[in-house]
Amino acid sequence: MYVYLMLLGSFALTLLVFTVLYLVLYPYLAITPPNVGGGSGEPTGPPPSLPGKLLSDLAYILAFAFASRPALALFYTVLLTSTFLNEFSYFPLAFYHRRTQEGRTSPGLARFPSICVIVPAHNEEKTIETTITTLLEQNYPNKEIMIVNDGSTDGTAGIVAPYATSGRVTLLNRPARGGKAVALNTGIAATSAEIVVVVDADSALQRDALMRIAAHFEDDQVQAVSGNVKVGNKVNLLANLQSLEYLRGLNLRRRAFDILDTELVVPGAVGAFRRTTYREVGSLDTSTVVEDMDQTVKMVKAAKDIHYDPFVVAFTEVPETLGGLARQRRRWYGGTLQVFLKHRHKWWKYGPLSVIGFPYLILTMFFVPVVELLTLTLLFVYLYQQLYFGVMLAAISILAIELVLSSAAVYLDREDWRLVAYTPIYAFVYRYILDVVRLKAYLDVYRGKMSWTRVQRHGDLSGKIRETARL
Repeated sequence: MYVYLMLLGSFALTLLVFTVLYLVLYPYLAITPPNVGGGSGEPTGPPPSLPGKLLSDLAYILAFAFASRPALALFYTVLLTSTFLNEFSYFPLAFYHRRTQEGRTSPGLARFPSICVIVPAHNEEKTIETTITTLLEQNYPNKEIMIVNDGSTDGTAGIVAPYATSGRVTLLNRPARGGKAVALNTGIAATSAEIVVVVDADSALQRDALMRIAAHFEDDQVQAVSGNVKVGNKVNLLANLQSLEYLRGLNLRRRAFDILDTELVVPGAVGAFRRTTYREVGSLDTSTVVEDMDQTVKMVKAAKDIHYDPFVVAFTEVPETLGGLARQRRRWYGGTLQVFLKHRHKWWKYGPLSVIGFPYLILTMFFVPVVELLTLTLLFVYLYQQLYFGVMLAAISILAIELVLSSAAVYLDREDWRLVAYTPIYAFVYRYILDVVRLKAYLDVYRGKMSWTRVQRHGDLSGKIRETARL
């Protein structure tokens, strides 16, 4: 009941904010309908260029659509709903989640269940050694580290070989690349450990991660644990924007979904589950390009208890170029659509997943990007109509809200406050780039051209990050 009261309170707050914005901004953004039927004289100037004519026609169409208060109110209602469901609603739940997690220290375990850490690797020579090093330094005694070399053609096997020869890790070599799902299935079939932990080959785990994971599994009802993925290569503007996005769009959301019992992704960068649960829900499928999300949804549908622990931290290497980001997000967004289509049948039968999880997927997949891109289009229409003061007020209002959201996310995750300074670029540029990539990914799924795309590794997990991982 307390959770639903918080949701109601966040909706009331969002409604209040947008009502005030609507009343303040309307006089400065109301478009006067053009008089297309008046005037009988001949044109006095040269005909407009084709781009100018198209922009003018678009302005006329939107002017008629948005010149009345009811039409503008409808648009604001859509914007209000999408903003509430995609941003504001998470914050009270996320703060409540932090309160439930405060005071947690490194756990003292009654016993140490066997853990197998599986690292699928394909051409990871630039990052694999950092991953192995931080795994070997985990302060957990009963662990096995298994590297599944998935048909690498670079020096990955040679880097892992000395660790395998000394018995510190187990190396499984697959002669041909099968993909991440196949590599994980291979590793899981080769272990008898109670708990399986999946770690990406470009990630560095904080030293107490396995100890914290094992503590969750002391509760027999817990079947999986999702960790907190953070950016470990903040080397340029794009990487810092992704760091802010991880805080706002991923980890903040996982806090809220943990309270609502509907985690949608146990991430491949750091996630754990009981091996028996893996047998119950089935092996990882190759039918989607996001095997971690697909497997998580299968667990949620089977009513498995999944926890999110913000203190189980993995530092990961994110794309450092715009092309690399587009390739990664194309797979994420297209894979999300694949998972939704795969599991949409009888979606109403699965408790919180039906009430919260699937509606959220529909919202973020289709509703939010369209509303955001329409908002951007309207911004240019307002500028074309020379409503400069209204645009300035709207931009300032949006930026103020975005700064509050970024600050709350940074505070909750105890991250670097300098990330808040990237909010203007995040709000007015970065998110629209992602919206375009998202729509392109959906088109690729529709055309049957969605496949796994690899992002170039740079090996830029800094020495500072490696030291942080050892804390």
